[in-house]
Amino acid sequence: VTALALAFVSNLCAQSDTTSTPKPKAEVKAAHQAPARDPDPQAANLDSMNISLAYEAFSLPIAKAGELQRRGMTDEELYKEVLASGKLERLLVLRTKSNQIAQLQNVALYSYPTEFSPPQIPCGMAENKIQLPVVATAFGEKDVGDLLEAEPTLSPDAKSVDFHLNVSHVALARREKWGQGLAELEQPLFETQKLVTNITASVGSPRLVGTLNPVFGNGLAARAEQNVWFCFITATVSQNKVAAPGKALR
Repeated sequence: VTALALAFVSNLCAQSDTTSTPKPKAEVKAAHQAPARDPDPQAANLDSMNISLAYEAFSLPIAKAGELQRRGMTDEELYKEVLASGKLERLLVLRTKSNQIAQLQNVALYSYPTEFSPPQIPCGMAENKIQLPVVATAFGEKDVGDLLEAEPTLSPDAKSVDFHLNVSHVALARREKWGQGLAELEQPLFETQKLVTNITASVGSPRLVGTLNPVFGNGLAARAEQNVWFCFITATVSQNKVAAPGKALR
């Protein structure tokens, strides 16, 4: 009897040891959650990085341009070929930050008449048939030069850039005469090249964004043959370092 009593007591003690108090739901949920990760220092530094976009336009004879394009080269290979055999027409460098719109303009404001009054005979001069020439009564304005606008977005690893690009080149080609005699007037003829696109570029690698073809035979320049502009963008990234008080940057 004594042995049975001892066995019964031992069994109760064993059950008491293996039975635990249920944990609160909040503790159970926390135990199954993944451990918290430290913030990515690279992602945290994106806001302190500057993005430089270098826009280059090279002109080549149309026959040579077509030959290069048909060779199926990568953008970097094509850039090397164009750099060696082309003529640099434009170089625009724009620096900004991720997700910020930036704009660069190299322009001159050109004013030109848009409305005119017809030739008139001054009072008292009718018998002499003297007329005043046509006179401009209203004017318009045109920006002549280069415009580069971009909105880049840097990837989380800072190795590529997505950006919206808007480029335009406006030049005064010539002035054309209209009418005759005292009713003769001149009007400007502008030439515009424009490129608007969305593209992704690897940081440090030139990227072909398109071609521009100046209008042939418009009088802007004497050309032996029509040229094609190959337009490239190269994005680079730099850390925006801020010196501590009393210390200079190295």
